[in-house]
Amino acid sequence: MALTLQGAATKGLIDPKTGQLKDPMSGKQITIDEAIESGLVDARQTIVQNPITGQSLTLSDAISSGIVDTKTGQVFDVSQDRNISLHEALSKGLVVEKEHKSMSLSEASKAGLINSLTGQVTDPASGQKLNIIDAINSGLISDTDTCIPDPKTGKTLTLSQAIEHGKINEQTGEMVDTSGNKISLNEAINLVSYWNENSQC
Repeated sequence: MALTLQGAATKGLIDPKTGQLKDPMSGKQITIDEAIESGLVDARQTIVQNPITGQSLTLSDAISSGIVDTKTGQVFDVSQDRNISLHEALSKGLVVEKEHKSMSLSEASKAGLINSLTGQVTDPASGQKLNIIDAINSGLISDTDTCIPDPKTGKTLTLSQAIEHGKINEQTGEMVDTSGNKISLNEAINLVSYWNENSQC
């Protein structure tokens, strides 16, 4: 799974001198751009903060705006009107992990974040459309707050387990109900909400 820059720093993958990252697979030094392209770093989950305006940008937007230099790893610090190293920016809290509370499928539906036709979930922070498994992996949808009963075993499954067992189509969000019938995402959410209200996960 992709890391934030803060996560990469915690794992000792960032060279404080060069601002480059160590690819754990190859051991080579790579730029922030290369780390994003290779999937090592998730640019949507890293936030760059402006200490004066209080504005927060995703790493992608900060790169587009020229606040982060992907080649040198330097970050423009508005309060000092100069570039500082990525290591210093992390230490000062200018570069942080994106904070968001994971929500259940029914909460996401009530918030209008789920497209019932495509089964995609909209990330309210980035506007990006994600399928259910990507929404779980990014932390937008909680894997454990929604339980799916498995009629064969009598056990309840987490969302990702239900996808693995073929109970939910990760692309469309369609679910196979207890009778073996396919039901739409909207019907599935209503059914899952009922199950979760009347049973223990």
